[in-house]
Amino acid sequence: GKFYHPNLIEGLQINRINQVWQSDITYFEVNDRFYYLVFIIDVYSRRIIGWNADYSLWANANISALGQAIASRSESLDGLIHHSDRGSQYIDKGYSELLKSHKIRLSMCKYAWENAYCERVNGIIKNEYMKKWHIQGFNQLKQALTKAVYAYNHGRPHNNLPQRLTPVKFEERLEAGLIEAPIMKLYKHEVES
Repeated sequence: GKFYHPNLIEGLQINRINQVWQSDITYFEVNDRFYYLVFIIDVYSRRIIGWNADYSLWANANISALGQAIASRSESLDGLIHHSDRGSQYIDKGYSELLKSHKIRLSMCKYAWENAYCERVNGIIKNEYMKKWHIQGFNQLKQALTKAVYAYNHGRPHNNLPQRLTPVKFEERLEAGLIEAPIMKLYKHEVES
C-alpha cells in the first residue's frame, strides 16, 4: 500500500509565517475542458506563495509550484510543515525529495475539512476572480491565475487577519514589527472563514 504521512498540524498553535504551508489542487473549466490549478499557501498569513495551472494531475505542476514557494521565502524553512491531502502528487518521489532537501516535514490529512485553509483560498481565486473573466485557452488561464493571485495577495482584505489586512500587508507589518503577532490555533474540527 501507499505510505501516508500523519497529520502534524491539528490543534497546533502558530505565530509566524513559514510554520505551516498548505497545498491543494482544484480544477477549472475553460471551453469544456478541465485544467488543474495548484496552490500553496502560508497558513499563518493566508498568502499564496506557490501556484500553477496544468493540463493534468501530473506531479510536475506541484513540484514547480513548490519550487516557486521555496524560492519566494528567503528565511530558513527549518521545521516548516507542508500539509496536504493524500493526493498522489504529494506522495510523488520528486515532490517529497524536494521537501526533504529543505528539511520541510510532510503532513497529510484524512478528511477534506482538514485542508480547509487552502481550499477556502482556491475557492476565492476561482469564484471572486477567475470565473468573472472570459478566459479562452490555456495560456490565458495561466496569465489569469497569476493576475488573480496577485490581486488576492495584495488587494483583498482578510477578515481573519488583524485590521482586515491583505496577506502581503500583514506579512510586511509583522516583519517590520508594526503589529503584534497573533497566535493562530489550527482547527480541532471546524475552520472559521
